[in-house]
Amino acid sequence: MVGVNIETLWAWLGDKRRAIRKISERSPPKTIEPPSAPSDELLHPGIAGEEEKEDEGVAEALRLKMKESDEDKEGKEEEQEQEEEEEEAWRKEREALLSRVTHLHLERRGITHIEDVGVCPAARVAFLQHNHLTRLANLRPLRLLQELYLQDNHITRLEGLKELPSLRRLLVGGNRVGVVEGLPHGLQELHIQEQRLPPGDALVLDPHALAAVQDTLLLLDVSGNRMTELGPVGLLNNLKVLRAGNNDLRTLSHLAAVLGRLRHLQEAYFTGNPVTAHRRYRPALILASQPKLENLDGRAVTSYSRDFLVQTNRHRRALRQEKEARPPSPPEASQDAVKPDAHLLFTSTSHPVTTSECATGPMFVLGALRRPEFDLILSRAQRRARAFEREGTAASPGSELEDWSVLDEERFYVSNGEIPEERR
Repeated sequence: MVGVNIETLWAWLGDKRRAIRKISERSPPKTIEPPSAPSDELLHPGIAGEEEKEDEGVAEALRLKMKESDEDKEGKEEEQEQEEEEEEAWRKEREALLSRVTHLHLERRGITHIEDVGVCPAARVAFLQHNHLTRLANLRPLRLLQELYLQDNHITRLEGLKELPSLRRLLVGGNRVGVVEGLPHGLQELHIQEQRLPPGDALVLDPHALAAVQDTLLLLDVSGNRMTELGPVGLLNNLKVLRAGNNDLRTLSHLAAVLGRLRHLQEAYFTGNPVTAHRRYRPALILASQPKLENLDGRAVTSYSRDFLVQTNRHRRALRQEKEARPPSPPEASQDAVKPDAHLLFTSTSHPVTTSECATGPMFVLGALRRPEFDLILSRAQRRARAFEREGTAASPGSELEDWSVLDEERFYVSNGEIPEERR
């Protein structure tokens, strides 16, 4: 287990060249020269008084030895005191150096927990990504911290963040956070994408946590968290960028309602959600969003396209209102309506003729004839006219109609898919 404390911080952040120089500058310990051996005259005096001189020499040697031991002891004490003074000065200098560090580069260090970061009170940015952290603790001394990078750890809860009043940017992507909670006041960016949650679980947005940053949060990234709704996002009054791709958003009306509440939204990303397959997905979101939306799913939202959609929607609404205000259609014709003879090509069967209309005489209404049928009638009339001119005789209209009905009645019924009653 690797913790963050003053020793590890100095080992990772300290100036190694300064450390080497300091060690080399330390004064070497004092060396005490051994006493010189007594001279031969002292050890081997003359015959007269030889024993007395020998005793004096031994006593002198003992005095010298005791003096040497006292000097050695005093030297060791002085050396120890000097080392302690140097160590204290070195510690103070080390703390002074760490107190001026503004960027804590602690990524990929195998860190499992945070013990003490009080020696770095001036830190503005902390890089703690790609470690083995399981929880956030002991961050209170970092009162000036503005950016905290925690990607790819094993964090399960967002705790202790309210102790960071200056925090503006929080990146916790690739962890195991299940609930967004405990956000500090003043947070501007929250990146919490791609959480490694158990199968079937989705990231939950705590409305109380978002309410604490509703006036300051500008960017929210919740991509890849299997989310099914974004209701609490509507609390963020000043949100400008929303990234919610690769989730499980399915309801277009819900998404449109959320975007309608974000008055300052400029960019929105929802790619990878089932709702994007709706045929009116993009027009509906553009119409529901505020005019400040400039980019939707990586595509620009121009003022021309917005105006076109607004006018089209206004026209459709007007047509719908007109249709609703239109009086009901008249009832269908009564059963006593006289149907025209089926063999009359010029009579439209879709327009029944009433008895009052038949009283003034036969009424022929040009029906929706197909082009081949019209050409057939025209060609036969022209042939009959030429035949009458050659014979010098004129045929009556009744006989012409009768001849036509006899010759072409069957072909007409076949072309219209009908069978006369007498042939059924």
